Amino acid sequence: MYDISELMRLCCFFFETSIANALASNSLSGFSELELYHIAKGWLEHDPPSRHSSVYALMRHIRFPLMSPNELIQISQDEEEENATHILALGGVMRQQLVVSRELRLYDENTGYWRPLKPMDVPRYQHGVALLGGFLFIVGGESCFYLHNNAYRYDPRFDKWLQIASLNEKRTFFHLSALKGKLFAVGGRNASGEIDTVECYNLKKNEWTFVTNMVEPHYGHAGTVHGGLMYISGEGTSGIHAELWCYDPVADSWSRRADMMELRGLHCMCTVGDRLYVMGGNHFRGSSDYDDVLGCEYYSPDTDQWTVVAPMPRGQSDVGVTVFNGQIYVVGGYSWNSRCMVDIVQRYDPEQDVWDRLLKMLFINPTFQAGAGLPWTLYIRPVGRHQFAGKPVTI
Repeated sequence: MYDISELMRLCCFFFETSIANALASNSLSGFSELELYHIAKGWLEHDPPSRHSSVYALMRHIRFPLMSPNELIQISQDEEEENATHILALGGVMRQQLVVSRELRLYDENTGYWRPLKPMDVPRYQHGVALLGGFLFIVGGESCFYLHNNAYRYDPRFDKWLQIASLNEKRTFFHLSALKGKLFAVGGRNASGEIDTVECYNLKKNEWTFVTNMVEPHYGHAGTVHGGLMYISGEGTSGIHAELWCYDPVADSWSRRADMMELRGLHCMCTVGDRLYVMGGNHFRGSSDYDDVLGCEYYSPDTDQWTVVAPMPRGQSDVGVTVFNGQIYVVGGYSWNSRCMVDIVQRYDPEQDVWDRLLKMLFINPTFQAGAGLPWTLYIRPVGRHQFAGKPVTI
């Protein structure tokens, strides 16, 4: 009996190879480069789910330098009309199988489906993720109790991963931020214990260098950026903290800011406008157990003050978080009150100060405690296939 799915895959591969060979040929005549571009684009868009992986194989043969400036502008304008901003989820632990994932998925708002993209080479959780220059960076983390210091860059133009320079130290349970054109990996822990070191990645040099350490080691903390500064909140080494620290990359120095109103660790943090929100996480109940932190609050840098907002309907620790269309999405995680992993996405509207449960993560979820992984979420706003490096295109 024939396997229809395998037959379809082979047919798709055959046509992809034929088109790619034709585009690569120097003897192809009768078509302008713009026409060849539209031929390739039309084939890819005929069946996007199955042909998306062929983008690089075809588009690498389009000779964009042969196009006129007007043709390039036309392509850019066409792409900008089609582009959309999407939520991505990466890595973590599969809820049912309890295995570490290497999947990268894109949430399609129209269908409610998490569409698979090119997976990572190695599964991991408790990694750091940041968006910089139109690329998605994944750094550090662990998989099956093996700690990583390697780092990768995902290019949405071609659905490809590229390994970049590794961290100087292996680290997990740390924070990664993109700030002033660089990446900053803050704290965490490794085989030597909790660490206070901070590393900075220079894209042009492709290297990590140490900058000023934190005042004390931190892990299980959260962070965000605002106004050219990086803010780190929560858990430390001597218990769960309410501290807020601010890093100035120009002065290469740390300063203490007003404490949060609640103790919390393994929480999330993000920026909306001039407000720095902290949500979820856990804190101690007694001496050996934890409870969910349902309370949420935001920090105002101008006044150095915290303000309480609506609590979360359900507790989530070890979560992914992103800001999408002005609203905050908190993804997956573990509920300490329910003692189970959760496959929900809760959304917070800062203007209305209300929460709602949006959808389920049908394919991936973080686990708990030492195995607490993150289906980290970010969004990418692509800008056109023909742009240079650092300017991603529609995915």
